[in-house]
Amino acid sequence: MKQTLQLKMGQQLAMTPQLQQAIRMLQLSTLELQQEIQQALDENPLLEREDDDTVASQPDDHNERDDFEPTEPTSEKSVDELVSQTDNLGDNDAMDSRWEDTFVNNSSAVEGLPEFEARSSAPVTLHQHLLDQMWQLHLTPRDQVLFIALVDGIDDAGYLREDLDTICAATADELDEPAEADEVAVVLKQIQHLDPPGIGARDVQECLAIQLRQLDDSVDARETAVQIVKERFDALAKRDLAGISRGLGVDKTEVHEALSLIKTLSPRPGSAIGSSDTDYVIPDLVVRKVNNIWRVELNSEAVPRLYLNRTYSDLVEHADDESKSYIKAQTREAKWLIKSVESRYDTLLKVGRTIMAEQLEFLEHGEESMRPLILADVARQIDMHESTVSRATTQKFVLTPKGLYELKFFFSSQLASSNGAEAASSTAIRAVIKRLVAAEPRNKPLSDSKLATLLEAEGYKVARRTVAKYREGMGIAGSSERKQLT
Repeated sequence: MKQTLQLKMGQQLAMTPQLQQAIRMLQLSTLELQQEIQQALDENPLLEREDDDTVASQPDDHNERDDFEPTEPTSEKSVDELVSQTDNLGDNDAMDSRWEDTFVNNSSAVEGLPEFEARSSAPVTLHQHLLDQMWQLHLTPRDQVLFIALVDGIDDAGYLREDLDTICAATADELDEPAEADEVAVVLKQIQHLDPPGIGARDVQECLAIQLRQLDDSVDARETAVQIVKERFDALAKRDLAGISRGLGVDKTEVHEALSLIKTLSPRPGSAIGSSDTDYVIPDLVVRKVNNIWRVELNSEAVPRLYLNRTYSDLVEHADDESKSYIKAQTREAKWLIKSVESRYDTLLKVGRTIMAEQLEFLEHGEESMRPLILADVARQIDMHESTVSRATTQKFVLTPKGLYELKFFFSSQLASSNGAEAASSTAIRAVIKRLVAAEPRNKPLSDSKLATLLEAEGYKVARRTVAKYREGMGIAGSSERKQLT
């Protein structure tokens, strides 16, 4: 083959260290951020943290600190602005008149809201557990981007809640060429071979099938169990032993053995990682109603106040070359960290404000009033990319009068309405199903078909199979099992 030289021109975004740090800071949880900042404080003498007690006891101290830079949101560029190299994120001027944004400046206690507690250290999360395993797969840089995006889309139960096309769109700006769904599916298959078994499935059936495939071939009844999950899953959900036996052409003893094996599998594989009854989180945002106006605020406990140590920085004028170089390098590192933290909270507040403005009815009336909302809706309103919104909502929590929620909770798909009204969100429909099941007669539980009929009567057009999927996702047993438990 003849070798030739070709000249090709193109544009590519360079990932500077500052940009990489800003992106990493955005995707950290609050507890992980605190650990990151503490490590920086231990290693960098130019970086200092100002506590509330220090502020109260030294009111004039700022006059001696020309380089003081609080980490509350400023007009500096956010992560998405750095990525897109634009100058303006654009505020959402079409906010509801009942909405207002502000900051919590002093007290961490918010009147009228549920109390919350903080931990000084956090257990390994499911997302971190998966990211720690990425390096054993020997992925290309392109596949690493897809891997991280897929992991971001996996919920705490271990299920992938984003479809492959959404992953393609979310990673488009980070890749030279947009990924295809088939390419993402290949990376997803690799994730599904990681620990814990069943991770990355898109429904319970796939979750159980993944776990069975990972068992050794010598395990008794494995092949029959695989057939049941693959070919007779509806009968399995109904505990139709005779139907499974007839459909597969095997005797009931073998079916019993296969069912016993299936019972050892976990329908929520992600729950085994980082789960603890004593885990606590620090909310990043607080939402409350003041004078009939809903306000979103940064939680002061989650916003560290960092500044440059003037004592050390003043030494640069009298230091030798080696010391001067060290001080300048540490000063630069400290400023990068401060700007990255500022950018994190600037972005987080914009995203949180937009989400809660869209879900005002939830704040007023609860889950049944949730509106359909996807990453693209928020990204479009605040002129950010979907990947940035995804990072800003993963492991970020908001404290509301209705309880403490991860920001990703407020995203849900859209289902058509049967009465011509506005389309309903899947979260709202789940809430209605939960209400209907809670009120059902104990001696005659509602079947999935009956639930679908009742939902349609309330204006929600939902197929029976969709009702079954939502019910299983909430851990609600089938009607025959509920009847047996009463």
